[in-house]
Amino acid sequence: MEEDTRFVLELMTHYKSDLFKIMTSKLGPYMVNDIEDCYQDLFMLAFLNREKLCAHPNPVGWLFIAAGNIANDKQRKNRKNERRTVSIEDAEEISCPERMEDDILDRSSSPQEEPEAMKEQILDTLSSKEKELYRLKYIEKKDNKYIARYFTTTEGCIRAWLSQMRKHVRKIIEKQMQ
Repeated sequence: MEEDTRFVLELMTHYKSDLFKIMTSKLGPYMVNDIEDCYQDLFMLAFLNREKLCAHPNPVGWLFIAAGNIANDKQRKNRKNERRTVSIEDAEEISCPERMEDDILDRSSSPQEEPEAMKEQILDTLSSKEKELYRLKYIEKKDNKYIARYFTTTEGCIRAWLSQMRKHVRKIIEKQMQ
């Protein structure tokens, strides 16, 4: 094995726990996959620059600064990809999904219609996908993971569909109340 390669391997192995600590402090303790990805990126960077690293006056310092920079880049990418568009109503619906059923029943307090008839009328206006989603989530009480597998999509997509369906139902209820 080349001397430069051996030097990089020894350096990465010897300081692995300290490098993980730096990346954990930047990304947070629960971002294990991201931290491992950053360590892998750091290893590749060190390996590709092994000749410069061997000639560097402070190779350990170079490694730690590079680890911090890679973790910062990952953190910026994560923040850029975050979704921050959850309204208060959606947060309440996510934490209390059974409220949709209560919304339909509470808002249908008009004396001429019974709550179940109102509920059926509202459900009849939903698309077939929304009806199936409603059945799985609120009647069969399936979790989002199960529903995502059922529709062959992601849990995030299911949460978005549920939110859209709740908004659709809310609009229907508001129209009927006018």
